[in-house]
Amino acid sequence: MGQLIRQPNTTLILSKSAPPATLSGTGAFANLATLAPNPGIVPFAPNVSFWSDYAEKSRWFTVPNINDKITFSADGHWTFPTGMVWVKHFDLPNERTNPAGPSRRIETRFLVKTADSIFGLTYQWREDQTEADLVGNDGADAFYTVLVKGEPTLQRWHYPARYECLQCHAPVANHSLGFNTRQMNASHIYGAQTLNQIQALSDAGYFTAPVSGVNGLPALAKASDTSQSLEWRVRSYFAANCVQCHQPGAASYANWDARPTTPTDSAEMINGMLNYVGNDPTNRFVVAGQPSHSMALLRLAGKEPRMPPISTTELDPGAIRLLQDWITESLPTRLSFPQWQTRYFGSAENPDAAAAADPDRDGQINLQEFLAYTEPILASSAFPLPEGSTSEGGSEVRFQFSQPPNRAVLVETSTNLTNWTLWDVPGNSPTYPAATESRTIIAPADGDRHRAFRLRLSAP
Repeated sequence: MGQLIRQPNTTLILSKSAPPATLSGTGAFANLATLAPNPGIVPFAPNVSFWSDYAEKSRWFTVPNINDKITFSADGHWTFPTGMVWVKHFDLPNERTNPAGPSRRIETRFLVKTADSIFGLTYQWREDQTEADLVGNDGADAFYTVLVKGEPTLQRWHYPARYECLQCHAPVANHSLGFNTRQMNASHIYGAQTLNQIQALSDAGYFTAPVSGVNGLPALAKASDTSQSLEWRVRSYFAANCVQCHQPGAASYANWDARPTTPTDSAEMINGMLNYVGNDPTNRFVVAGQPSHSMALLRLAGKEPRMPPISTTELDPGAIRLLQDWITESLPTRLSFPQWQTRYFGSAENPDAAAAADPDRDGQINLQEFLAYTEPILASSAFPLPEGSTSEGGSEVRFQFSQPPNRAVLVETSTNLTNWTLWDVPGNSPTYPAATESRTIIAPADGDRHRAFRLRLSAP
């Protein structure tokens, strides 16, 4: 059986004032040895995991009352019912270079949605791995021996205090950080089937209304996914690790915006001014080709005050390498739209440089030329037209096009050339490839032979 079937949960016992003293006492797991959850507690996995000092994580959620619903939003926060619970379990590998090898259980956390906020509980696993005990209000620290390049090394692990939960799971981030469209738009195994998590939750009745258009929803990219552009992987890292503090209305005093819905050119990242510049007034958030003046990289790499400031004691080498590659390999040749206007027209104020202008009269306005990397003053430099065809008998539609690097391309369709909608078929998803890609989308014909298609390009 592969379909996700929603069930109520009647076993969880989680109280802010008098929480269970042991993990088994919470009623989350039917079998503590295997971490098999009780009915109604569902596994999930985000696209990009928050950095947790080399720990490997497993996650579950539950909406105990089967009549309670989640309100879905494609771009904004999801809204969660009172009583919803998220569970996160941490395993620390014995050897850093072998995350899939032997490991030890160290922590299991709960995040509980209340009527107007959240509260968190954390449990520390015993040395014999048979049970976990509630950590006190003020948190705790422990040291574990791990192999680092073959050498036994003590690693400090921080168990968060109750108040620290709210520092990240803040109201501005809607309390839950990994339960949103860009994180949950990923495949997961349910029984014998691999299904899209959002579609599975929708079909199981977790949302207030069925979710349509899942094929065209956005998704964050893993740092290790080299098929995606450096810029989108960096933006995805910031969205998963920094957005709780770095967005309008958040606790941070910084100017930049980590939300993936904010375009990079509007996010105050590239040459972004800072309130804290260290010992050099020329430092900025990131500076193209200059890692030594890019404070985001320096603070991620350990320069005080280090970022992220809580829930971590170990540097994230993958993130450091990713950000350095973006600064040194991608940013030196990157153009914002105003820079592109200046390159071709001398100034962004030139009337021919306007976003909606078409100075070479090739039918492509400047903004489209910018997104397609074509020449706005040369009519022969045009984005290749897509090709469409139908199979013999007209049962399938085949649509082929070229996708530029670091640009999302979505296929829209219309029957009257006036009203355009997203073509809701598998493969028609917003991604930002590292290099030009030749894409083909094949879908069943919907019976309407008089249908037009067009491409919509966007930048991260």
